[in-house]
Amino acid sequence: MRKHAIIIGILLLTSLALCACGRTRKPSEEYPFTIYYLNTNGKSLTEVGYSPSAVTTDSLIRELIGQLQVSGSDRVAPISDSVVYKDMAFADGIVTITFQSYRVEDPIREVLVRAAIVRTLCEPDAVDGVVFRVEGTELPPTEEVMRREQFVTTLDTPSEPFLLKLYFLNESGTSLRQVERPVVLDDIKTREQYILEILIAGPVTSEEGVVAVIPAKTKILSVSTRNGICRVDLSKDFVSDSKSVRGDLLVQSIADTLIGNLDYIDGVVLSVEGKHLTSYGAYELPGILRKSGNEP
Repeated sequence: MRKHAIIIGILLLTSLALCACGRTRKPSEEYPFTIYYLNTNGKSLTEVGYSPSAVTTDSLIRELIGQLQVSGSDRVAPISDSVVYKDMAFADGIVTITFQSYRVEDPIREVLVRAAIVRTLCEPDAVDGVVFRVEGTELPPTEEVMRREQFVTTLDTPSEPFLLKLYFLNESGTSLRQVERPVVLDDIKTREQYILEILIAGPVTSEEGVVAVIPAKTKILSVSTRNGICRVDLSKDFVSDSKSVRGDLLVQSIADTLIGNLDYIDGVVLSVEGKHLTSYGAYELPGILRKSGNEP
């Protein structure tokens, strides 16, 4: 089975975690919990309010897992014939859920299945994260702890999941290499900021042969697009490693990633702390960065 790691990273940002984590349905006294399902079109998630009867965290988690196995006329259960639940354990804030089988061939649908399960099981305050395991396999979907804020979801918006093209350094640091990562977007942030956050966070464990290109401490101060030109203002951390990183590859990774994913962008202008960036180390930047001819 193909193994896909999820967003990550990285979305990591506390601001996202505090920004209702992409939730559109507000909890109520009648329905204090939210169950996440796949939409009937299989391209987004849908939410259903739920009032549990369980009184302990362990029993509550099991009750939520039960609900994740029930489809409806307007929703599809994420735990189904292709994702067969066996058991779960809860300890130290982490839910470890074991499946008898886990076969989701479509990478986009697999992201949605994970998102629905993890977001639902992280509804109780006592749950910090979820681990997936598959019985009888050496390679489960992931043994990384997945947390609610890692999953940006498409809820009640026209957006759909897609394969995000990211440009990282190859291991020798001599060129850029494209990798594709299935992601689920939402309207909490602009597409530009969301994509840049993922690029800065670097590759996930399943993306082999590439390394992060942008200094990890770099912060996005502002990003906006007008008349096809995306203007990105970054913190001074962006230029902190200018002597050891090829400037042409670093800035081109930003341009290639933004332009390669957003068809309304055809050029990128970079600045640092509000000052237009004209050079990075020995590399002199053009006035407007355009997409290169990089291939996967």
